[in-house]
Amino acid sequence: MMPDKSILFPDKGFAVRLLLILSLLNGTLMLWAGYSIFDSKLVYEEKARSTTQNLARLLDQSVSASVARIDLALLSAVDELEQQLRDRGQLDASKSNAFLHTHQKRLAELSSLLVADATGLVILGDGVSRTNQASWADRDFFSALRDHTDLGMVVTNPISGRVTKIWVVSLVRRYNQPDGSFAGVVSAAIPVTYLGTLLSGMDVGLKGIALLRDANLGLIVRHPALDGPSGAVGAKGFSKELGEGVASGQREFSIHSKGSADGVERTSSYRRMTDAPFHIVVGQGSEDYLAPWVVGVQRTIASVAFFFLVTSAFAWLLWRSQVKRQQANADREQLLSRLQHQTQALERSNAELEQFAYVASHDLRQPLRMVNSYMQLLERALADKLDDKTREMMHFAADGAKRMDQMLVSLLEYSRVGRKGEPMQALDSREAVDEALHFLAPAILEARATVRVTGDWPQIVASRDEFTRLWQNLIGNAIKYRAAGRAPEIDITVVPEAQSWRFCVADNGIGIDPEQIERLFKVFQRLHTRDQYEGNGIGLAVARKIVERHGGRIWVESAGAGLGCQFFVVLPALPVEAPT
Repeated sequence: MMPDKSILFPDKGFAVRLLLILSLLNGTLMLWAGYSIFDSKLVYEEKARSTTQNLARLLDQSVSASVARIDLALLSAVDELEQQLRDRGQLDASKSNAFLHTHQKRLAELSSLLVADATGLVILGDGVSRTNQASWADRDFFSALRDHTDLGMVVTNPISGRVTKIWVVSLVRRYNQPDGSFAGVVSAAIPVTYLGTLLSGMDVGLKGIALLRDANLGLIVRHPALDGPSGAVGAKGFSKELGEGVASGQREFSIHSKGSADGVERTSSYRRMTDAPFHIVVGQGSEDYLAPWVVGVQRTIASVAFFFLVTSAFAWLLWRSQVKRQQANADREQLLSRLQHQTQALERSNAELEQFAYVASHDLRQPLRMVNSYMQLLERALADKLDDKTREMMHFAADGAKRMDQMLVSLLEYSRVGRKGEPMQALDSREAVDEALHFLAPAILEARATVRVTGDWPQIVASRDEFTRLWQNLIGNAIKYRAAGRAPEIDITVVPEAQSWRFCVADNGIGIDPEQIERLFKVFQRLHTRDQYEGNGIGLAVARKIVERHGGRIWVESAGAGLGCQFFVVLPALPVEAPT
């Protein structure tokens, strides 16, 4: 049978309006998603800048503390040497070496603590002997200290130690003869490998870096080490952004660079030390700090795609309802069979619901409200074109959107357990019960309920607001599910067990069929229809999640319908400290 052309091709204005609304809905959502993605990326980049700035400051403090300790040792050595020159007219090699050895061993940072005379010849320190003497006469730091009496401590760029035979950064001070003339220098050497150890202890991620540069921006040490000329001591290869920032004279700043020596894109923070002529750079790889953002982008795209599919399917259903009004019953059966498929898909995804719940419930509420609003607009715009069955279907769709919004609110509440609550702390469990009873006072009064609280209530470790919420849910259920014509009687008790406490809420309410008990603590599982008792089936699921978060367990016992319930909660006892 050939289809009716007038039914297959209805009013073009209807099709245009439907297309415009669909485009508006999805276009608005895509704009919102794009803005959210862009804004969240800025948040992660700002967090990376803040993290690298804090790490650079921490490294500055660590190195500065080492420099301060070493300078104290240098000043002590200068005082000792000058005292010997005043008392004896010459240095006591044995006493001086013992003094230097003691101070060197106290400082884990040092590889050597050496003394040179006025000619630059190294004469004192571990490993120095008449057959193993080196000269510092040609070193820049030696001539600078020899020619300037007020120079203070000099910190060198990395140099190859002539006694230790390793790369070191030396901290050097001058010591004088009794008449104030130059007598020589005392040098404390920090191995470059020790500075590398400081850097390796910083958590910069898999693609991050931490490095020190000397006064001339030559490389001192880098973590992780880089093979090749770019990673050698003294190498001056660095990004254009870093060079411009240093040249501007700023003490600290952050940059984003794609042109690093190892080709990794990073956000880095620079800091110039005040207690040493060093430059600090700490960076985090974009791949590392944007990893959570990428996951969020994927979820947002999935949410947008899901919403697009839902709205497209709805528009197609509305079109079909206009095209084939004679087949409304068949269309309804087909719609139910799509919904069944979605229910099965939701059941398969329950294992991932807790992780996804917060994002889904937060991000999908606005689109659902938009669907409901535009459904109302469609119903008003097409009032003269819709038959009763189509109007009924649109009402069902709008009502379904409202109910889904309520369910998402409940799901958001469920997902917040353990994330938004107060921290765990010692608290009086009776205070939580009393607070819950205070909140429930209007409901208790309305139901003419009798509530009895007995037992010696202990101190427990719990989140105060979540523990109070647990009692609100259990006591509230005992009030809500009361037997018709019978005032609720509720007994709340606590008894000690081995290393735990068992709490109980017993009522004389409608009871539970023992075969239905397994369903009771599951999300969105209801034992009664909404026209009997309001709710979304989330309260006891929240109660179970709170109890399990507190390391306990919860169950219910009932002899059957009309015979009341007993809800039991077992929580670990608070450890008691021994008296001091």
